[in-house]
Amino acid sequence: MSKKDTLLVDAQRIQKSHLVRRAIAEKSFEFFFELYFEHYMTAPFGEFHKEIFRYLEDERENFITIMAFRGSGKSSIISTAFPIWSILGTMKNKFIVIVAQTQAQAKLYMRNLKEELESNMLLKWDLWPFEEDSTEWNNTSLVLKKFWARITVISVDQSTRGIRHKNHRPDLIIADDIENIQSMKTREGRDNLQEWFTKELIPIWDPKKTKIVLLGNMLHRDSLLMRIKEGIDKKTRLWVFLRYPLLDENGLCIWTERFSAADLEHLRMTIGSDISWKTEYLLQEAWRDGQIVNPEWIHWAQKVPEKRWDYDGVNKVRTGVDLAISEETWADYTAFVTGVQVGYDTQRRIYIVDAL
Repeated sequence: MSKKDTLLVDAQRIQKSHLVRRAIAEKSFEFFFELYFEHYMTAPFGEFHKEIFRYLEDERENFITIMAFRGSGKSSIISTAFPIWSILGTMKNKFIVIVAQTQAQAKLYMRNLKEELESNMLLKWDLWPFEEDSTEWNNTSLVLKKFWARITVISVDQSTRGIRHKNHRPDLIIADDIENIQSMKTREGRDNLQEWFTKELIPIWDPKKTKIVLLGNMLHRDSLLMRIKEGIDKKTRLWVFLRYPLLDENGLCIWTERFSAADLEHLRMTIGSDISWKTEYLLQEAWRDGQIVNPEWIHWAQKVPEKRWDYDGVNKVRTGVDLAISEETWADYTAFVTGVQVGYDTQRRIYIVDAL
């Protein structure tokens, strides 16, 4: 029998037997998604999807950050299907916490979960009855009594201290798009989110078995995801950082099963914003028109050259002041920046020697 015939027979066995489906789905999250969440699939999986599945299934990987392009399917896979599989599959989780940026988004995540548990007929046929406790099913939480498991959704403005399900601390935490453009605008907003993440969310985990998955997009070079990446690069964090732009470094699409060249051009033209295309789909830093200094112009120097005068013999040292006139809590602070100009014309360089 050829390999093709063998695969056909296996597919027929899977279609006919719910016992076979259950056995396969329990061991593989990828098969679980293909069997029970096929209605979410707009195209066959790309290789990057399969890598995501491998990391999610790997119980040795407890800290995963995934930055993926808009429309990659990361939320459907991780925030909707993964919590259910983590209870039914080999992980046997008991307390899953899903974190959203707002309460409205948190309720949407919960609604999607409930709709699958109540309306996904193949899932119900193979894995039901989920004996739900009606007193525990609400806008933010559901309990599957048969498995002694709970799924709870929260937002970043909620306190998580002491959160438990019976004697279980959260053993799976999924933080999905907890950053937005508004919260990224100021250093204070970025610091506040990191403080909540490290002081409120992380302490609720069980250090021996909890898996934490952080999802997001490219919103700012100093975002929480990028700070985690910086920590990984400096070897001060144990996280895995997975980055999936729609086009790789050679300009090739990483999801050819979904996007043809014409599809990509249509998508880019439909978006109509070069900044949105670069940040949300290519995961690149992009700068608005009129920005005076771009980060790629900035280089690090060990010291200022001793010969620091211009062609006219003047030692040009200047200090610029940006006054924080606004009294709003989100406003920036007053800044003093002192620089030394070296050279002139195309050879001119400005060395920043002090900034307050």
